[in-house]
Amino acid sequence: MNKEKSYFQFIDVLRIIAIIISFLHHSALIFFLHGHTFFFFLSGFLLTYRFQQELNKNSYFDLWAFTIKRMFRILPIYLLIVFFVYYFLPFFTEKHFKTIPIYQYLLLISNYSTVKHVFILMILWSVAVQEQFYIFISIVYKFFSRYLIEIAIGMIIFSTFYKMFLYNQKINFYIHTLSHFSSFGFGIIYSLKYKELNSYIKNKWRNLLFIFSILLLIYLPYKLKDNYFWVMLDNVVVCCFFIVMFNFFINKNYIQIKNKIILFFLKLYYDLYCYQGVVLTFTNFVLLSKYPNLTYMSIIVINLILLFIISSISYVLIENPMIFLSKKIINTKFKKNSKLK
Repeated sequence: MNKEKSYFQFIDVLRIIAIIISFLHHSALIFFLHGHTFFFFLSGFLLTYRFQQELNKNSYFDLWAFTIKRMFRILPIYLLIVFFVYYFLPFFTEKHFKTIPIYQYLLLISNYSTVKHVFILMILWSVAVQEQFYIFISIVYKFFSRYLIEIAIGMIIFSTFYKMFLYNQKINFYIHTLSHFSSFGFGIIYSLKYKELNSYIKNKWRNLLFIFSILLLIYLPYKLKDNYFWVMLDNVVVCCFFIVMFNFFINKNYIQIKNKIILFFLKLYYDLYCYQGVVLTFTNFVLLSKYPNLTYMSIIVINLILLFIISSISYVLIENPMIFLSKKIINTKFKKNSKLK
């Protein structure tokens, strides 16, 4: 895999596309529930890929560095939004909005709440799912890495039966972490086996499979959304489509993106996701009340522009400095350990 020319480039582009699709879904313009599935699949794939790189380079997995990177990348923006909603938002609006106890967000377990509350917060459920997966997979990497394939297969099977059980109990499981373990599991397996898969598929079939998967990915989630078997196996099927898509892009040598503005926007995927709730809630509470004659499409365009502006500011002032700080902390500890040796 050519890391410099294709790997990270196509993943960054797909991330932004997935974020925009997620935004359009939350704006009720389209129906597509599997933007999250893509990110969970991608998370399992990338984390395992980097884990293998670290293992090949250092012969061990640094659990502390893994934790610091994720904490400093994810939590600052997440906590900023949480504290803003609970302690500052009431001063900006007279309208009542419902919340749940703040500890559920601080403990990253809000995805198990059954209470509908303000959308700014509810959209953060996938952050909780990601963080819970990080805890799980870091333990696996540290102590059970030789069983990664078996664990990933177990995740897929367990997740499917978990969904079946809760479905029969008439419990909404969509935002439960275990209902998405199959997506993470497929990402792990593909990361470990992508080279073997690439050798099996010829280029002409790879192109046809890619087109076929895109068409099915658009058609099936909407057409079969109420079908029992689809509800149970949707993540499994969709992840197979994602594998076909990744297999297509990994084997293509696209021109590397060099435009600095585009490269900057490609870094904003996490900010763009987190601030969707802020922008859409602002539209519902403020913009529409002052400008009720705005057309639906003009609102979406305004929202997208606002989202990119807020995310850009957040990345420059919060996310990027936190990433730099995490690297500094990790390097400082590494130097201290080197001196001790």
